[in-house]
Amino acid sequence: MKKLRLFSNTAAAETFFAGFFSNAIEAAAEEGWYKLAETGKFPHLGGMQVVTERTLSNIVANYKSLLGKMGRRFLGVPIFIGHPDDPQMRGNTGHTDTKAYGWVQDLKVMSNELWVKPKWSEEGQKLISNAHYRFFSASWFANPLGAGNFEPTRLRSIGLTNHPNIPGEALANEQHHTMKLPQWIKTLLAKLGFSNEQIVALEGESQTGAPTEAQILAKADAYILASNEATTLRGSNATLTADLATAKQQLKDSQTTATQHETAFANERRSHAKLLVASGIRDGKIPPTQSGDWETQFSNSFDTTVTKLASAPVLLPVAGRKHAEDKGTETGTKKADQIAQFSNENLPKCNNNWDLAFAKTRREHPELFSTEEAKK
Repeated sequence: MKKLRLFSNTAAAETFFAGFFSNAIEAAAEEGWYKLAETGKFPHLGGMQVVTERTLSNIVANYKSLLGKMGRRFLGVPIFIGHPDDPQMRGNTGHTDTKAYGWVQDLKVMSNELWVKPKWSEEGQKLISNAHYRFFSASWFANPLGAGNFEPTRLRSIGLTNHPNIPGEALANEQHHTMKLPQWIKTLLAKLGFSNEQIVALEGESQTGAPTEAQILAKADAYILASNEATTLRGSNATLTADLATAKQQLKDSQTTATQHETAFANERRSHAKLLVASGIRDGKIPPTQSGDWETQFSNSFDTTVTKLASAPVLLPVAGRKHAEDKGTETGTKKADQIAQFSNENLPKCNNNWDLAFAKTRREHPELFSTEEAKK
């Protein structure tokens, strides 16, 4: 298993070597960019740091990668006074202030040199403007190449110093290259479908079994697509729910209308039945004392009772019918005769439908009906 070394490129007071390359803080022609390192071989106590153009490109690519961003919790690389984040130097003179005076927002390779673009805090800007510190000191992890050579792989932090040894002299300590992920990123990765073993592997030294950046992005894209589809389905469900509510209301309205029609038809039938009973009494087929019974029969089975009345024998002689008319039914009988006459005349106009003919008569001759019946 490879072990990575952490190089903090500031010389301790007792081990400072004059004459090494000094990375002075000077801005490039492009505003806001500063040179951090260049290609070459640079000796230090722990071995030889080998920096090639490929090395610088890999450092930039690592900084911009999703895994690199997760490793630093989507923040930039911090800029300290000295290297208070280096366990080997922490607490020593010039390495006690843990406040970040700036954050690296971007990296790029230009003319075989590594350039950084910091975002300074107000205090950090004053330090640079007033030239309190003249040099940058890079702190990075490096891979062993063998024969005492190391190649930087990932920028950890930058120190402001007046005692530079670029790319670094003091070997902080030998340690594993680990990356602590914040809990929210672990939760996100779990939601994307990665196992606990894969998430733990991301924090390990070798990262064996860890998901690649491409796999993480693919899972994220699939998760977003599924979320969008779920949103669409929820919208469709809301539309269907609204349509169902509309259909239910339409059904309720139709049922109300049907009930109204049924009520009107029942009222029509009752009026028709009373007319037929009055006609039956006039013709001597129905005794006046049985009028209620016949109305009930019409209510229970109208068509059957119509047939029954038509074939019923005459029970009262003409003299008896005349006597009944003389007893107070003369006016009602005449109206009944007129209604029957007009309804018979309307039958051909109503396709021989007695109910329609009767309704037509009631509309055309409301004076033959009681006030209540004429309104029906």
